[in-house]
Amino acid sequence: MALAKYPPWYVAGARVSYIEVSRRPDVLAQVAIYEHGSRHILLAPGVGDLLLKAIGHELAHGVDDMNGHPHYFSSTAVWRDIHASQAYFDIPKYRDEPLEYFADMMVKLMLLGRDKVWTTNPHEANFICGTVLPVLVENFQ
Repeated sequence: MALAKYPPWYVAGARVSYIEVSRRPDVLAQVAIYEHGSRHILLAPGVGDLLLKAIGHELAHGVDDMNGHPHYFSSTAVWRDIHASQAYFDIPKYRDEPLEYFADMMVKLMLLGRDKVWTTNPHEANFICGTVLPVLVENFQ
């Protein structure tokens, strides 16, 4: 049901092989993990209200794993400049890792909508709406 909350082209663009509940210590510590290569999403049991955001965040990592290149969008110079110029991050992980900030902004755009993210984070919204979404829509709609 959580997947149905996202546009079909977003879910298809992540090309996830399966989603599984896992009690692995690394999964429990992070709530959810996307595994590059296998394209698995692992979720901690009992994520509750975080399920929708956790799934969307991990789907964003799948979207960022394009054409065999992990971090395809989040490793570009444009995204790294956006990340470097940001003064505020929700959690230190997003401050420390551009790929995690990318996944955070992708899920915010998916859940909050384009207009809200354009207001709060115009550079991020411009990159996602102008670079990422056209690729997803063209290839997975």
